[in-house]
Amino acid sequence: MVTNIANFPVMFNLLDLSGSIRACKNAALKCEESKFEQYKLMVGDRFSTADSDGMNSCLNKIKVLEH
Repeated sequence: MVTNIANFPVMFNLLDLSGSIRACKNAALKCEESKFEQYKLMVGDRFSTADSDGMNSCLNKIKVLEH
């Protein structure tokens, strides 16, 4: 059981249980998209184009995992 990485305590949260890479990718995308939406609501007017570009970059990295 992993409790530390490089002397830093860690805890893992199970997001989804699946048997395929595609289903795992979809669960990861859904989770990240909801976190980004929550972030946008939190920062309100301070949400910038750079923030949006960074978010889209992260989502694109997840989208290509299956290929």
